[in-house]
Formats: sequence, C-alpha cells, structure tokens
Amino acid sequence: MSRERPLLTPVCYVGERKQFVESILMASNEYGPNLSYSSINLIGRPSNFPIYGDHTDSYLLSSYGKWPRLAPSYRPEFGLARIAPCDNPPVDEFFVVSFEQAVYPAEIGVYETLHPGTIRRISCYVLKVGWVCLWDGRSDKWEYVAGDRSASPARLFVPTLRTVPHRTRVLRFELNMRDQRYISGLDGIILVGGVHDFHEARAKVQAVASAAASPTPPPVEATAALELIGKAAGDTNQPNLTDMPYEVLYHILSHLDWFALADVEKVCVRCAEVVADARLYREVNLRPYWDRVDSHFLLWLSNRCTGIKKLDLSGCGIVNEFNIIDLQMFFNRHGRTLTHLRLNCIGVQHAMSFVLLLCPELTELCMQNALLDNQRYQPSVCKRLTVLDLSRAQCASETLLALLQQNPHLQHLSLASCDQSSLSDITHTIGEHNRALLSLKLWKTHALGAHGLVPLQHCTKLQELDLGYSNHEECAEGTLAQLAAACPALRWLVLGGFRGITNNDLLAIARHCPRLQYLDLMCSVMLSGEAINAIFIGCPELRLLELSYCNGIEQEWINMWRRDFPHVDVKHQH
Repeated sequence: MSRERPLLTPVCYVGERKQFVESILMASNEYGPNLSYSSINLIGRPSNFPIYGDHTDSYLLSSYGKWPRLAPSYRPEFGLARIAPCDNPPVDEFFVVSFEQAVYPAEIGVYETLHPGTIRRISCYVLKVGWVCLWDGRSDKWEYVAGDRSASPARLFVPTLRTVPHRTRVLRFELNMRDQRYISGLDGIILVGGVHDFHEARAKVQAVASAAASPTPPPVEATAALELIGKAAGDTNQPNLTDMPYEVLYHILSHLDWFALADVEKVCVRCAEVVADARLYREVNLRPYWDRVDSHFLLWLSNRCTGIKKLDLSGCGIVNEFNIIDLQMFFNRHGRTLTHLRLNCIGVQHAMSFVLLLCPELTELCMQNALLDNQRYQPSVCKRLTVLDLSRAQCASETLLALLQQNPHLQHLSLASCDQSSLSDITHTIGEHNRALLSLKLWKTHALGAHGLVPLQHCTKLQELDLGYSNHEECAEGTLAQLAAACPALRWLVLGGFRGITNNDLLAIARHCPRLQYLDLMCSVMLSGEAINAIFIGCPELRLLELSYCNGIEQEWINMWRRDFPHVDVKHQH
C-alpha cells in the first residue's frame, strides 16, 4: 500500500491542499525527550505506516491503562466538583501541531502504528475566534483505513469532522490513555482542506443550520441554578431575588463553574454581589476549560479570587492570548495565598521563575514543560514544598539544587525527562536534603553516574522509584541491590533501560521488597528466567511486570508465569 493513500471520502475543492505536520507546539507526554519516540517524529510524512510496531522514529506515549492512577505519586485533581461531566471528558494527554498553510478543514487522517484508539477529541484554533471543536469521540462518527489487507493492526484514523467556516493551521489532539492496554504510537498526521472563500459561505450556512437543529445546551448545573433564580425573581408568590438570604443565594451559585458565574453576575446587582464572594474561588481548576481561558478571563478571576488556595491552569494559554505578563500580574496579587499550583504545559515560552518568588506558601508545585532559570530566584523563598513536578522542564541547575536543599519535607519529586546530564550531584543533594521522599522519578534524566545510586540509600521511605534510562554509565556493582535493601517499602519500581542491572539485583529486590506491585524491566537483556521467577515468589503483591525486549527470557517462562500467576499482567514482546 502506498503511504500517500487517500482518505476514505476525499472532498474536492478548488485549491484543495493536503499537508503534513510542520511543527510541534506542545506535547504533554512523550516517551522521549530525545529524537527517538519523540513528538517531533510527527513532523512530515509518515515514516513507517502501514508497518505496525514501536518504531523509534514515531511518536510514543509512555503511559497507559489504570497504572498511573495507582502509583504512590498520583495526586488527584482538585476543584472538579463544580464541573459538569460534559465539560470534563476522560482525557489524559494532549499534543498541539501546526501546518504550513491555513485551510478550511475538510478531513484529518492520523496514522496509528501501535495500539491505536487513543484520540478522543480534536480542536482547531482560529484567529480572532479561538478554539473550535472539530470532532468529539463521545458523539461524532469516525472511520478508519486498515494499514494493509493483511492482519496488521496499523490504521489510518479518519474522524468525521464538524463544519468550521474558518481557516486553521493549528490542531490540538486530546488522548485517552486510561483505556489503553499498552503504549500507543502515532506515525504522522495529514490535514486536507480548501483554501478559497466560496467554501466559507457554504460552511456558514451549514453551521447555522446545524446549530439551529441541535443547539448546545448549557451545563445542567448552570441551567438549574438560573431557573431557580428566575422563578425567585419572577414569581410574585415567592420572595423576590433581592429578598433571598445571602447564604441561600450563595449556596445556589456555589454549584456553578466559573464561566457560569461570569454570566450570572450580569443578571442583577444582587447576583454580582454574591459572585464576587471570594469563597467561591478557594479551589479553581481551569484545566477542563483550557480552550476558554484567556487574558480577559484571567483578569476577571484575579479581581474576585482573594484568598485562593488551589489553582490549576494546566493546558491553558497555548496559542490563546495568554502571556507571561498576565501570569506575573496574577501571582503578584494572589501568589502569597496559594498552597497548590499546577501550571503544566501552559504554553508560555518565557522563564517563569517568578512563581518561586511570588508563591512562598506552596506545598504542591507542578510545572511540567516549563522554563525555569535562576535570574530572579531567591533561595529563601518557597520552603514548604511536599510535591514538586518538573517533568520535561528546562531548569537551571542552581535553581533546582536550591529548591531541593530548602525543602527537606519534600515527599514527591519528578524530574522525568528533565535533562540534567551536566548535573552530577543531583542524587547527592537528594540523599542529603530530601530523605522524606516517598516517590522519585528520574526517567531519562541521564543524571546518574557510576555511584549515583549510593546517596539514595538514605531515602528509606521510598515507595516509588523511576530510574528508567537515567544512568549515562553503568552503576557500581551491588549498589542497586543495596538500594533495594535500604528501601523495603518500595511498591513501584521502574528499571526499563537501566544499564547494568543483574540477576543478583533482582534477587535482592525479591528478598527485600515484598510489597512490590509494579516492576518495569524493559530492555534488561542480561536477566535470566530463574532470577525473574524469584520476583514472583518474593513479591506476592505484584500486579504488573514489564519484560518487553528482555531477550534472555524464553517464551516458556512467560507462558508459565501467565498460567501460574493470572493476577499479574505480564507484558512481553520481542
């Protein structure tokens, strides 16, 4: 089959153009960060389709299934009680891509070459309009073209797009990883669209007709509250809205999300008074509303959220009118009351070290994909952290070391894919100052030298440890076994791609870590079936064992473990 195979039902326009991805604007998660398995592999024509497999020059997602939510490091979201389920679909990750030329989107094709089925929603960005939903898997149809006529599960995923009367060159794909049984991979994306204005007139007519046929209902909570307010205001037999006790009206409005509150405050002066109540903004989670948050809304929120404790802006600000000045002004006003702050993947490309300066009371700070330098950082600030997530962030060595040194009560630390290859003393700092750690993620940091594991033996409370691809040279013999002996509470251990792991290390893990539930040994080529069998015997709580590309393990062992330990999900492929 040709790699340029057309989509299922190509729509012919005058000036129609087919494009592949030109650049990646953001990826919330990837198996990278280097070129292998990175999101950058989505650029250009597909390299492998229709060949199925985990190709190094494709884009792989590192998480799947229920496991991330069962890990000791998992921190539940806050502020979701007021968000309607229709506004919060089961989405775990996302990526944003751009194309060379803006077109009226007619068709999109996604080349899926490993465990397809992750895409749940597609949106496009339109200048002066904002984000517009093109496809939602909860309601819209889709089709696919098989990779070839054989049994290959690779496919070309083709969603049935909604009509959009605007040109676009930016697409956002939202992914559901929790329903996947294994790692997923994408090989490329094609956008087909028209470039001439006559399509706009036709699309506007179709859009108006579609909206009239099926108008989008407001959230259930907002509708119920507005109806109650309307009855109270209009029924002469009921107390007037202005006579309703303040706390009753407050209780009604406390069920609305923040965008509904912005609408309700326009009803009357009384409603505006209640909407301004700072208690409504103690916990604000805007992640589900990433497509609606801009500078104007951030200003509106800033004028009302005095005393805010928890804020989540994850995913907001990408392409929208949302910049570093808006954030800095917000934290200048409210940073000192914040205890929980999540700024994951917000798309701001400027350094955000001012957050560390303006938010001294933080206990949780998540800034995935952020840029932190040390120009404006004062080591005397931000000393109360128990959770710090800098996955895929660019962080100055001085800033990171200062944060670790001044937060001795840190319990959860993630530096996954945060390249610290020049920082040889990171684990020495952790071992000296962060001995209360319960979880530590060093996935692909390349920060461990020959003796890098020795200081971690002081972190005896560790329940989760991710050392996948973290060492740039083999660690000293016996240090991994000593670490296992020092951390008997380990439940989650990732050693995929870890250099130099031996059978003796596995025997030590089996002997000292009886509570182990999750063990990743991917690409450990020197291990024997006998040593791995000891894990099954010594770790009765084991639930997942990753053995893919452990070429020393014969299939007979795999078959036996799957038969004798059916409660363990044994992952294995050559």
